[in-house]
Amino acid sequence: MKFGKLITICFILLSFMVPVLANEEDVESTDPESIKKPGTYFIKVQVGEPGNEVTRYIKTTITFPKSKINEKNQEGIDASDIRIQPNTIQNLSNKELINKANVRAWSLIDGKSVPITKVMVKKSNESQVAYVVTFSTKKNTSIQANVYEGQVSKMSFETLAIYLSEEHQSNRWSITSIAVGMSILPIILILVVSFYLQKQLHASQQILYEK
Repeated sequence: MKFGKLITICFILLSFMVPVLANEEDVESTDPESIKKPGTYFIKVQVGEPGNEVTRYIKTTITFPKSKINEKNQEGIDASDIRIQPNTIQNLSNKELINKANVRAWSLIDGKSVPITKVMVKKSNESQVAYVVTFSTKKNTSIQANVYEGQVSKMSFETLAIYLSEEHQSNRWSITSIAVGMSILPIILILVVSFYLQKQLHASQQILYEK
């Protein structure tokens, strides 16, 4: 009876630690090293000996400092502040603003991109910020980006590139750590169950021998 309970508990823990998707054949796995923007990704992890691997897909959501997560809508959205030449914002279309701010919205369920359906530009009350742009999805998942006016210095772009590089590197390390951790835990459980089975078998053999 105790052995049956142990097996049940192990499988329950295993199912929580390594999520199994209903339609794994439809999942597009992502290499952690290739992730360069926020979103929800499925990391492919294989557990077991060569030729007898078990494949699992771990759902991971990556966010940047400005990213917003809307649990109710099951959507995420991210955008960056932008700098433009003075008195040119009226010449920019919604699509151009979306591209300049690197806006991205996605589904927390399957990771697919969600279109931006609304862009609102409003003058800012702050002295350093010219405008505030609000980007929204159809479900009203939204994010704001500040618009600065003035000359764009080369140094600012270099600084941004360094920051993004460090941010992406940090995200890759986080994803890799999660994937490694999730792959090791099931192996530990399997070893524990195997040890318990061997112990039970040895005890049974001793009882039979004594009889």
